[in-house]
Amino acid sequence: MHESKIEWLDQLIEAGKNIVDIVSPYWWGIVAFLGLLVLLKLMSRMGHIRSGCRDIIKKRYEPGEIITHDNGAFCLGLQSEKGGKIRGRGVLVLTSCELFFVRLHPVLELAVPVKNIERVTTPESFLNVSANGPLLQVQYSGAEGKVEIAAWKLTRADVFVEALKKQRKKLRARRKK
Repeated sequence: MHESKIEWLDQLIEAGKNIVDIVSPYWWGIVAFLGLLVLLKLMSRMGHIRSGCRDIIKKRYEPGEIITHDNGAFCLGLQSEKGGKIRGRGVLVLTSCELFFVRLHPVLELAVPVKNIERVTTPESFLNVSANGPLLQVQYSGAEGKVEIAAWKLTRADVFVEALKKQRKKLRARRKK
């Protein structure tokens, strides 16, 4: 009797292996197909969100006004907000008169007049968040003359630093005249 139970278990295990061998390729195919559908939906949604940000920038600026921009900017937040509220990925634009950030989702805008920027630095971290490379950090006079600091992780922070320095220098030269 004991041997018949063992044979029966062996047959059951063998049958289970056959089922797994048959179902497994179909299962992975279904999982891959569903994963692809989710990925396509996410890409479509991100395209819609990016399109909305482009529209905001087009409405705000003429084509020749933009000095430099970064479509993959990551805002690490404002010091007064401890990094919250505005933190996230978006587009950073520099014009002759302002540094403008629009967060992709949910859409949020931050405009810093270049004339209010007091200091531009490139630290490796901001609000206890480290980056693999330099950040663009600006210290500026915010509402009611209150000092505020914001930072972004950019593809090329050095490009923004140089462009900001040139714009600030031009503004100082205009004020002296």
